[in-house]
Amino acid sequence: MKLAKYVFAFVIMLNLTAFAGVLVNAEDGVIAIEEIKREDKVDFEKEILPIFRQNCLACHNSTDAESDLIMETPAALIAGGFEGPAVVAGNGKESLLIQLASRARESFMPPDDNDVGAKQLTPQQLGLIKLWIDQGAEGSVSGLGGPVAWQPLPAGVNPVYAVDIAQSGFFAAAGRANQVFLYHVPSRTEIGRLSDPSILESGIYKNPGVAFLDIVQSVAFSPDGNRVAAGGYRTVKIWQRNANHKVGDLPSTADVPISAAASADGKYVAIGLNNGSAQIIEVAMQKIVSTVGGHGGPVNGVAFSPDGTQIATGSTDATAKVFNIADGSEVRVITTPAPVNDVAFAVESTLIVTANEDNKMRTWPLVAPEVPEGETEKPVKELAGHGGPVTSVESYGARHELLVSGSKDNSARLFNAESGASVRTMSHGAAVTGVAINADGTKVVSVSDNKTGKLWNAADGKLIAEFKGDYQALENVANLQRASALANRVRDNAKKDLDDANARKKSEDDNLTKVKDALTKADEDLKAKTEAAVKPTADLKAADEALVAAKATQEKSVVDQTAAQKGVDDSAAALKAAQENLKAAQAELAAAGDDQAKKDAAQVKIDAAQKAVTDATTAQKTAADGKKAADTAVNTANAEHKKAEDAQKAAATAAQKASDEKTASERAQAAAKRSVERAETSVQKAADSIVGFEATHKAEEATAVSKKEIADKAAAEVATTEQPYTSVAFTADGNIAVGSVDQRIWLFSGENGAAIDGFVATGAPIKAIAVAGSQIVSVSENKAVSLWNTTSNWDLIQTIGNSDSSEVFIDRVTALDFSADGQLLAAAGGEPSRSGEIKIFNVEDGTLAMELDEPHSDTVFAVDFSRDGQYIASCGSDRFIKVFQVNDGSFVRSFEGHTHHVLGVAWSADGRELASSGADMVVKIWDFRTGDQKRTISGFSKEVTSISYVGDSTNVVSSCGDKNVHIKRADNGGNVRALSGSTDFVYSVAASADGKIVIAGGQDSTVRFWQTDNGQSLATFEAPQPENAVAEGEGE
Repeated sequence: MKLAKYVFAFVIMLNLTAFAGVLVNAEDGVIAIEEIKREDKVDFEKEILPIFRQNCLACHNSTDAESDLIMETPAALIAGGFEGPAVVAGNGKESLLIQLASRARESFMPPDDNDVGAKQLTPQQLGLIKLWIDQGAEGSVSGLGGPVAWQPLPAGVNPVYAVDIAQSGFFAAAGRANQVFLYHVPSRTEIGRLSDPSILESGIYKNPGVAFLDIVQSVAFSPDGNRVAAGGYRTVKIWQRNANHKVGDLPSTADVPISAAASADGKYVAIGLNNGSAQIIEVAMQKIVSTVGGHGGPVNGVAFSPDGTQIATGSTDATAKVFNIADGSEVRVITTPAPVNDVAFAVESTLIVTANEDNKMRTWPLVAPEVPEGETEKPVKELAGHGGPVTSVESYGARHELLVSGSKDNSARLFNAESGASVRTMSHGAAVTGVAINADGTKVVSVSDNKTGKLWNAADGKLIAEFKGDYQALENVANLQRASALANRVRDNAKKDLDDANARKKSEDDNLTKVKDALTKADEDLKAKTEAAVKPTADLKAADEALVAAKATQEKSVVDQTAAQKGVDDSAAALKAAQENLKAAQAELAAAGDDQAKKDAAQVKIDAAQKAVTDATTAQKTAADGKKAADTAVNTANAEHKKAEDAQKAAATAAQKASDEKTASERAQAAAKRSVERAETSVQKAADSIVGFEATHKAEEATAVSKKEIADKAAAEVATTEQPYTSVAFTADGNIAVGSVDQRIWLFSGENGAAIDGFVATGAPIKAIAVAGSQIVSVSENKAVSLWNTTSNWDLIQTIGNSDSSEVFIDRVTALDFSADGQLLAAAGGEPSRSGEIKIFNVEDGTLAMELDEPHSDTVFAVDFSRDGQYIASCGSDRFIKVFQVNDGSFVRSFEGHTHHVLGVAWSADGRELASSGADMVVKIWDFRTGDQKRTISGFSKEVTSISYVGDSTNVVSSCGDKNVHIKRADNGGNVRALSGSTDFVYSVAASADGKIVIAGGQDSTVRFWQTDNGQSLATFEAPQPENAVAEGEGE
């Protein structure tokens, strides 16, 4: 609600240069470039950049760089875009910028059909730019270029970038150009434009009605509708409605007043009193100038002649009198057949009309006729038709030849005073206590002591509208009932949360039971697996021991085998040696010949050797047997070892399997224990959450009950606000003023009967009212006479920031929103492509309450407080939606999903959802509590520039560049309807709190109202014509 435009975020800078006539070569359309001679350097920031801001930066800025060309700095211009450098330093003639802007080369800049209101550059502007380029195209942009040289906005620059509607639906505001237009929504009328007196004092504009020197970027109403804030360049301004209509008091009456009337010029007011007199008060001087009358009963009716020179009075004493105002002299006494309830001048003041108690009206000549002695003056005409006492009468028409009357016969009637003919009857349905007709005679209003008023079409007598009661009380009841309904919704949400929490608790309990069962099974399985692992483990131990023993036996047998082999080898060697000795002895014997001694010696040797051979042979056999036995032992040991190995392997496999199964079981048991621990924690958390949800539900239940009781009580009491209406009159601006027994004056629209305002209580029932010029005079039963203005003033009460300083705001304030209690105002904006800023101010004194720390990295386009005042949501060019705590500014959550600038954000009434709209041509719905994106709503062909929930419903309304306002269902993304009629890009939309009215505005400068339920157009307000536009410097 409150969103500034998107496409035009950088369109028109505030220091607009006045447009001069453009000199164009008649033959080829080239704009002549004025030769500017000066020796000092042209300042880019102060002299060139303002020209670009006026006509170029809308399309060639760091955010929207068409053709990749940025014109914000000299460096960017030299770098150029798709077509190369825009400027050639030192050579203005050959610079592309000069060629295109002077129309010496296509494509022309700015284009003729541009959508941003950019105009052709003047010869002077072209000459200045060329000189700057010729001087070297130097300079920088510091943002400290000094005070802005403000000039009036050019005629016809009237985009509507921001709209808002008060929660009551009574007032709407639209920022059009540098003005803020106010509308009274029920009566479909423009009621004024906000003014900043300092702008008038500056001399830039002559007349009031100008709010800013630059384009209005954002507007927002306070919750009570009595304040409206608007944002512009580095500035926020707040206006307050001054609803104190009372101007002052006029002299009290000498007795209880009965009737009242004012002269046509508003100079005098006459008051008929209960004591038979009438007092004439000069309004401006606030003094009683004369007292006339002399009636023998209360003066029920008074009337001034159209020229204001005479006054007529009518009384219950059955007489009517005419007095000169100048000296109070009595000029005519008319005796009628019945008490007079009202009087009027008619037919160019030649006739006096009396409304009589006997159901008739009568016309009498102003100049008393000659009446024969003993006879009674007869009326010129008796106007019959009423079936009851005629309570009121008023003349109208070019010659005041027509009459409107009211009667206790429950009707209002139109008569021709000259012919006496009844023209038309309008059935009110109850005794009529007062009638009035508007200035052009097209509408009649009647009021009754049955607490109703009715507006009629005088031409055909058809009812236009009925009004009754205290609209403020009715509005209050409607607000309370909506609050009650929302409280029920919040309570139901809380109940669902509680139910969900209980369901989660049950689910967690069930899960705990399940995992505990799993743990029991895991324990049992581990026990079984542990027991099962005992025998395999013992078997493995025995097998290991057997294998060790077999190994030892195997190793011993190998040792024995080695020893046996050595015995074999040794015995073989001994046998060989013995055999060689034997051979040698035998040889010695043979050699001994016959030498017996030698033979004997040799024989001894032979015998010894033979014995050694025999012994060696025996030893060899013994060794061979031992070796064979050793070999057999080795083979046996090897076999036993192999057997022991196989047994050990089998035992190890079985033991490993048992161990693995036990380990798996241990792990399963550990996992089951962890599951139980987690489940127990989850159960505890679920149980703890139930406590919170129960408390919340209990509180919301109490709130819902309380709000319902308050709403029901207010609804029951609203009937007591409906009090009889005693008098009625049309105001100078065509509205209806009604005096009531409830001690108040009520204003209703003279077009459709819609309630406009209610003046504060006067302290006693109002007996009569009269319209004196632009003011209303009321006379009360307590003899008080009060003077009232019919319009409210909207006074500027705060100006935050300064257009000549970036101390408070760095750039345009593109978004505004009041907190739900109206005490805080959030203002947002930022420097394009550089930073985003959000500041929160105290509304009462304009002081800074809080500044959010780097909320966005680029311009912020929208902010919205949650209904409960706890959070503020924002969105911006950085494609993020973010939420912050209001109490301390702490960051809560960001929402990411848009692929282009996020242009609008809004809270749902219950604070559970956020809706966002973007330049990516979609709307997204987010779950605030989880940060999840619930859905994306597409179907838009252009940027979706702003968004709002429709009242407390789940529908959202968004403005779009496709010339439409769209209503969509947030719950399923479905289309509700498109509100058509706009002829160009729509920048901003807002909906009333009851969701019945939608207001939007855009590039076509037109503000439109629609009825939400059927899409019917209710009102269209076009921009002022240029010759009357304040933007031309003339004011309102």
